[in-house]
Amino acid sequence: MEIVAMNNELQPIAHKFLDLIEGCVIEEEILANASVILDNNQIIGMMSFEQFGYIGLIRYFIFKKSIDSTLTIDLLNHVIQNAKAHHIDKLISIVSNQEVEEVFKLLGFQECDKNNIYIDETIFSNTEYKNSKVYILHL
Repeated sequence: MEIVAMNNELQPIAHKFLDLIEGCVIEEEILANASVILDNNQIIGMMSFEQFGYIGLIRYFIFKKSIDSTLTIDLLNHVIQNAKAHHIDKLISIVSNQEVEEVFKLLGFQECDKNNIYIDETIFSNTEYKNSKVYILHL
């Protein structure tokens, strides 16, 4: 298994991978920021971010099968290097699942006050995501 940055050769494989996810809308700008885990030339995991100034919002945090925590940490470190190259100093994740919360805690993210987060000028607690938690990692 190896972790690589998204590239033109991987684009069609990434589209097939994401097409399997119900409700997933593929956004090329976000896909371009992705780091992927390859196993025998197949994508088994992906993490990307959407850039908002100096902040990156984690997107496409998807795994096809269970992987160990070391590989998950390596994937995050790959994403962090890419984010830093884009002059991002914080990564944020919106989490609505307890199991995923534990993963982000393991990766070093800390829960932050939702009252300090706005989506399209609306305070987070007044959005459809109000029951989710927000985690932040300072780079």
